[in-house]
Amino acid sequence: MGSDGPQATRRDGERIVAAQVEWLGKKARELIAEYKAPPLRRALTFTETESLWQETERTLLPKLLTMEELHAGESAPPEGSRWRANWAVRYPPK
Repeated sequence: MGSDGPQATRRDGERIVAAQVEWLGKKARELIAEYKAPPLRRALTFTETESLWQETERTLLPKLLTMEELHAGESAPPEGSRWRANWAVRYPPK
């Protein structure tokens, strides 16, 4: 393939294929080992997840821009657009 394709030999191709097979085999062994490894930590319970949400993510919400603020100066989406309903929505409401 390419301008130097005619200079390639079967031996070159076999070396390339062997190198790729070796790499793929190594990667497959790594992925299998990672899959079988014990988890770094247990899954969070619903209560822990809710607590994490309240302590971290929810505190960031007031800093998020509405679509209207993000697209200042642009006209609102047309009536009937699926984006129109959320144009000026802020959470939590001010």
